[in-house]
Amino acid sequence: MDGGRILRALLTRKMDYVRATDAAATVARATAVVFGVLGLAGAYQLLFLAPLLWVMAGREQMVGAAMADQYAYAYTRDGYVERTRRYQPGQRRFTIRHRDGRMVIEEL
Repeated sequence: MDGGRILRALLTRKMDYVRATDAAATVARATAVVFGVLGLAGAYQLLFLAPLLWVMAGREQMVGAAMADQYAYAYTRDGYVERTRRYQPGQRRFTIRHRDGRMVIEEL
């Protein structure tokens, strides 16, 4: 779960946020399938984790897709910044930046 976020953070150095999210979610779903198979083989606690991991990966993909629909992001030295302005008047706008070694979401 947190490992997927770490993987996504590493992937964002080579690709955009949405593609990195999709790649990390694909890895998480593959891991969920492996957990399910291992759970059926006798590691029963993995049977409880597999569906949770599958659902959480899907939710992360939905968040990434929603961000792609509203904004186009570009990675800069300060973090992700809005590349285009496709927003409605009165709509809340956010940006993702690196602050003190952490990624934070700030309202514009």
